[in-house]
Parts: sequence; structure tokens; C-alpha cells
Amino acid sequence: MNDSNYSKMIKKILGLLASLGKIEYKIGDDITGFYKNQVMFGKIEEDTIHLLNSCNGFDRIDVELLEEGDAFTKKAQKAYNLIR
Repeated sequence: MNDSNYSKMIKKILGLLASLGKIEYKIGDDITGFYKNQVMFGKIEEDTIHLLNSCNGFDRIDVELLEEGDAFTKKAQKAYNLIR
């Protein structure tokens, strides 16, 4: 994925996550992480979205889910709510 598409994906995700509450993100060389209270609940790694699950692992999320908006936001809400 080129830098322009990667930036668009991050902006799209941030727009969808805005309704969840306070979110921070950090862009690194190999990963972009999304954080609540300094704990990662989502990440983009190798052009793939991953969200925290109840076993403290990360589940892969289909990038196409971003186009469905509400479906992605519901999955992200579950991950976000795992962080206290």
C-alpha cells in the first residue's frame, strides 16, 4: 500500500473511532497503533487492521469492513471497551 492510501486508511479509521472517546495513535516504521489510556486496542500492521480481543490477542479485521462504517465501529467499540 502506498503512503497516500495508508494515510487515507488511517484518516478513515480515526474518523470512525472518534465517537468512541479519547484515542491516541502512534505511527511507527512497521505498525500504527491506536490507544486508549496508553494501552493499544487496535493496530495496522502489514496493511492489515487488527483489534484487541478478550484473550488479550488481536483479531484480523477485513479492510473492506471500513467501508461499512457501523460494522467496523461496533467491532472497534468492543476492543476499546476492553481497556479500563
